[in-house]
Amino acid sequence: MPKFVTPMPLVIFRQLKSPGFYPLGGVQGLYLRIRGASESYILRYQDTSGNRRSMSLGLRRSMSLSEARAKATEVRARLSEGINPTPTSTIRRRAKTQQSSSKTAPSSKTFAEVMDLWLKYRVENNYWVNDRKEPYATSNLLVRHVLPRLGDISINAITVEDIRDVLVPIWTTKTITAKKALRNIRAILNWARAMNYSKSAEDLCSLQGPLGVLMEGARKNAVRKENFAALPYERIPSFVYALYHLEGTSRWMMMFAILTASRMKAVRLATWGEIDFENRLWDIPPEHDKIKDPKRDRTIYLSQQAIEVLEKVRPNRARADELVFKTNKGGSFSDAATTALIRRMHAKQKALDGIGWIDPDKSRREGEVCIITAHGTARSGFRTWAKDDRLGNNRQYDQEAAELCLLHSKSSDEYHGAYDRARLSTERQRLMDNWGKFCFSLVSDSLASISEGNT
Repeated sequence: MPKFVTPMPLVIFRQLKSPGFYPLGGVQGLYLRIRGASESYILRYQDTSGNRRSMSLGLRRSMSLSEARAKATEVRARLSEGINPTPTSTIRRRAKTQQSSSKTAPSSKTFAEVMDLWLKYRVENNYWVNDRKEPYATSNLLVRHVLPRLGDISINAITVEDIRDVLVPIWTTKTITAKKALRNIRAILNWARAMNYSKSAEDLCSLQGPLGVLMEGARKNAVRKENFAALPYERIPSFVYALYHLEGTSRWMMMFAILTASRMKAVRLATWGEIDFENRLWDIPPEHDKIKDPKRDRTIYLSQQAIEVLEKVRPNRARADELVFKTNKGGSFSDAATTALIRRMHAKQKALDGIGWIDPDKSRREGEVCIITAHGTARSGFRTWAKDDRLGNNRQYDQEAAELCLLHSKSSDEYHGAYDRARLSTERQRLMDNWGKFCFSLVSDSLASISEGNT
């Protein structure tokens, strides 16, 4: 289990005023607990018997952050030598208290303690094996937005009101973050029930239940989700042409995302075992998809151009679990790498035409330059092209097939769905073939000109 001990910057520490339980980093298990006027440093640890303990290191007003970290380090040093830092009398007193309280509650663990165990469980069971950064991203989200309000509450004492208090402050301005927080809280509470840390059978996180009633105001006033900045589909052949003449693996990754109209996570984490070259298919595993439903159709039909991109990075002997697009160190690319690539391309293009690679409509709405995103360009570009009436694509292509190419849901009717899968597979392949030809139109013309010049 990774130790999330990155030191909290002093400037953030000084801003902590609201009641909560804040991990301070620098030393494993060091927290600041704020309860009304009481502000104290708390160290969580396992004693020499393997029991989880908490001890107060001192008050915030009488001890600096550096002093608290130094004291916590001393305690950790004694533990490593097999010395319990907590007096035996204190341990006995706490054990007696816990014994009496256990008669009314199945677990005395706080939400923060259960969260730590849940993170450890997921890491140990390879839940994030293909996305090394996700444990840290999940932990940081929980630490920043959830623990300040839920961290010190017993897992069995959490109420719908507590969860509301987590979500309301961020729902209207950071709706996506709030929804991620809600998903993680639900996952932790479900895991707690499965592991017998909680006996509650109630789904506190359902927006169709009491939580939804309490959240009505925040949900109604949430900031409307803005679309990802996307390049107009008419300019995509030029963008692909520019990508084609760059260096490095990340340009092939970006190009493959466009040709398959796929989400970047699935592309970044794609392995060779998911690719069927003979039938030109890519089967995305549930863990790499936005929706985890095992019955969901996650097959992407590959154009010849997408196959050509794969051949550019295909090793002589590829393992099934080997990443298709990998860094020089053999790991997966981050979203930041794709963003950096696009920004470099934008700067270069802007020097040429004074515009760069931007979303003109979004830039006009927001009153500032909006550089395109990989997600918006790959997916919105394809969808707009597939239904464009000027090209006649709205009449040429089955629009439900276009939605299926994006892995969007279709009819829930079991028999209708089965029929459609048989009927639309050919149409989906035709769509992706023609999309590939469109995206590569300038590349193909350039290669043809070079070929003619060499003859």
